Amino acid sequence: MLHQESFMKINQFVKTLSFAAIAAIVFFASSCSNDDDANVPQTLTVEEQVASIKRAIMKEDGKLIFTPASSVADTYLCPVADKEQAMKLCPGLLLQSWDGTSSAELLLNDYGSIVLNPAPKAGVFAELIYNIKGIPTFKLEVASFQYCADENLVFQNIGIYKYYECNNCKTWYCWDIPFCTHCECTSFTIRKERMPMY
Repeated sequence: MLHQESFMKINQFVKTLSFAAIAAIVFFASSCSNDDDANVPQTLTVEEQVASIKRAIMKEDGKLIFTPASSVADTYLCPVADKEQAMKLCPGLLLQSWDGTSSAELLLNDYGSIVLNPAPKAGVFAELIYNIKGIPTFKLEVASFQYCADENLVFQNIGIYKYYECNNCKTWYCWDIPFCTHCECTSFTIRKERMPMY
């Protein structure tokens, strides 16, 4: 009788332990984000979106981080090695993913908009038109090193071009931004690209 009672107590303990273990696993799985979740931007208000965009394209002194094109007014250049790199840069500049081929648009209500056009001409992988309240309207061409060097001779004197890659969602930035505009991660890895000599 005592043996049977001990067996029942052990059996009940095992069941309780198993239930606790399952509950812990479910809690852990639901509380930890997976890789897909890490690449999805959190929902931001329009004001927060505008602030994030400004952080991605402007320095603290209010000046654009990009180099102007010599031949066209209100046009700026962002050099990349290829289309793959352009696809890594554009999500941080547009606050949304980009497949490399489709047009995209970010509407900011009364604050304006950003429009992305893919490959509008040879050498340019993406063209972004910024029409945002508080910032002069401008066009950004994410383009090949050769194209940028042809448009502004300053690029012919740059040996190494640095990018800052978010360690979470892998979005690239052209300068040492405080945190990723795409996922808000604050950890970055510096990527260096050697520009061709012209």
